[in-house]
Amino acid sequence: VSWLPAGAHPYLLPLEPKLLTVACLAFFVRWQKSQSSSELFLFLFSCAMLMASLRPALVYPCFLAACACMMLGVLLASHNMAFVDPLTRLKNRRALDNAMKTLSGNFAIAMLDIDHFKKVNDRFGHDFGDQVLRMVAARVRRLRLCQPYRYGGEEFCLVFRGRSLVEAKKRCEKIREEISGRPVAMRGVGRPQRKPLKKSSYRQKVPSVKATVSIGLAHSSKHAGDAQTVVAAADKALYRAKKGGRNRGEVSR
Repeated sequence: VSWLPAGAHPYLLPLEPKLLTVACLAFFVRWQKSQSSSELFLFLFSCAMLMASLRPALVYPCFLAACACMMLGVLLASHNMAFVDPLTRLKNRRALDNAMKTLSGNFAIAMLDIDHFKKVNDRFGHDFGDQVLRMVAARVRRLRLCQPYRYGGEEFCLVFRGRSLVEAKKRCEKIREEISGRPVAMRGVGRPQRKPLKKSSYRQKVPSVKATVSIGLAHSSKHAGDAQTVVAAADKALYRAKKGGRNRGEVSR
């Protein structure tokens, strides 16, 4: 094989640069759409192999870099399987349990629950219910006002590190307004992926739901800084918010 450096192992066959270029572009597009770290490592792996095919003198360093990218990708995928909820892409209950062990001092925890979620599932099906869950998770994550976790079912846990009760309450209200401010249209085959410039007739033909949430909030200063007690108090406050009419927030007493 002419392009291999002297002393290269005979079973290292030449790689086709054009195919590797296509692979790099494909993995880059997939990474841009999913923003997944595993897709990023696949993109870096294909880039390293492309460099090895274009620069024969760097074949061994590039091959080692490609192997390192694959190993990191496997480790990251394993981590995501253990600590990331696959539906909402938020950290899961196990990650929350680990985070609660590090909570101390000044912090607040809120429990957020989607109102009438069972009725949404019963009326439109579980697929649309999953869309509502993803919408809520995306809007909470986009605001960057807290560290959100998927607690279970239609319930989320919001952690406010280093925030006073007043600050956390204001942030919870912003989150509630952001979620309830816009309806969720059922995503079907004909629904455009991007928001059109003009109002589409598609939206008039599909059902939409104005999802609302109830939030219960508790602060560490009232519960001796114990995270488990704060979560329990926030859960009780959430129950009062739902009993008081939903689409509102309550602070632990």
